[in-house]
Amino acid sequence: YMKNGGGMVVYHAANNSFPEWKEYNEMIGLGGWGDRDEKSGPYLYWENGKVVTNNEAGKGGHHPKAIEFNIDIRNPEHPITKGLPSSWLHTKDELYSLLRGPAKNIDLLATSYCDTAWESGTGRHEPVLFTISYGKGRVFHTALGHDDAVECTGFITTLLRGTEWAASGTVTQEIPVDFPNRVSTNTWKQLRPLSIDEIFKFIAKYEIGTSTKYINLLKLKIRKANNKNEHLEPYESKMLELLESPDATIDSKVQICRELSFMGSKEKALPVLKRISQQEELKDAANFAIERINNI
Repeated sequence: YMKNGGGMVVYHAANNSFPEWKEYNEMIGLGGWGDRDEKSGPYLYWENGKVVTNNEAGKGGHHPKAIEFNIDIRNPEHPITKGLPSSWLHTKDELYSLLRGPAKNIDLLATSYCDTAWESGTGRHEPVLFTISYGKGRVFHTALGHDDAVECTGFITTLLRGTEWAASGTVTQEIPVDFPNRVSTNTWKQLRPLSIDEIFKFIAKYEIGTSTKYINLLKLKIRKANNKNEHLEPYESKMLELLESPDATIDSKVQICRELSFMGSKEKALPVLKRISQQEELKDAANFAIERINNI
């Protein structure tokens, strides 16, 4: 199947399996544990801007205690990684290190630095995302994804993109607007992006001093809509619903007034803003939005 052009995805501890199975190890490229050692093949890591293989003696497979760490893209032109941030913060996970194996036909997509300040840190940029060519087949290997780390938006996105690539050789999925960046990570508790309704449900509970995560997510989605009315209309409608909801907090309504001041329409937004401007706690925010919309 694989030699004739099949696809395969290797996920986290799958690289611990079948240390004696020659073909399996050639397909996964690198593995750990299961008494793997120098007889299994070299270590592979990133050093001084290039991939290094190292045949020194030693065990295969180790990880420090689970911790947040950055993932650095090494091949930004591969379909799986194209468009991703050059570095992004992954949620608390096991950073597999000292992986070794046949290491043939590997395209190293991303690494993470295993800091020597951590318990048993290697001081190497360890492989976390890579592909392997096996015959005509395609293999995507992610060393990420222990326990709750599967909720990381970065993990889910790369797993989905890697799976599509393994199946088809192409990637058509968009990168989500809330993909992690270098300094902050993000999780999808439902293992999927939040719907518009879910985003507004969280925003409606906002109070000053609490996280602005969902308000910021709304801003990102509005920005992505690219000022096209047909794309912005669903967001405007939900904003206006929130403004007239008795269950939404005053603080959330003030934030929504601010967003409407940038993209609200005269036809739909102004009547609602004029109504809520009669409320003492909202009059300043509403009148600001009204004035700005009228001047657009």
